[in-house]
Amino acid sequence: MDYEQMLQIASPKSDHGSRVVEVKFALEESLRNTLSVYPALEIGNREGGSALYIMWHLQTEGKNRLFVTCDVNNAPQLLSDFARDWKMDWAHFKMTQERFIKDSMFTFGFVYLDADHEYTTVKRDLELLVPKLAKGCIVAVDDVHQWQELPVIEGLEQVIYEGVDQGMYVNKSHGQHVGFWRRV
Repeated sequence: MDYEQMLQIASPKSDHGSRVVEVKFALEESLRNTLSVYPALEIGNREGGSALYIMWHLQTEGKNRLFVTCDVNNAPQLLSDFARDWKMDWAHFKMTQERFIKDSMFTFGFVYLDADHEYTTVKRDLELLVPKLAKGCIVAVDDVHQWQELPVIEGLEQVIYEGVDQGMYVNKSHGQHVGFWRRV
């Protein structure tokens, strides 16, 4: 399956529609800069569009990197089907993001937070995630446009990807729709 075919499947299954591509630069950078022993993680996967987008990148990476999803609901069948077809290692955890982050024994190479979008919840999640991130790991957080500021987290540096945050979802106080942080 090529990139355009995957987008035709993933976009309607994502809350973000065609904006599913917003994590592309962060995902590619993370995969390039972290060893494949470090899994990729998506928290909050509803119909599976964003997760499918990440899976496609992992599959094309060709390094058998584990993909982990977490949501309070069961994983969409779409993810099971593609994980099977692409012979990917994939694990889904049905639990809250806070419990998963606290209990997880993984060290991650990429993280996409797309569940609870409240500033205080995400800030706490980022703080809890820091010791569980490989150096160079990018954490992408969706829907930060509603926040008055982006949190400063010890051990993470904010990353700006030109051209990603444009349009109606931009917050004038910090200018972003998706927030990105790199593990230093």
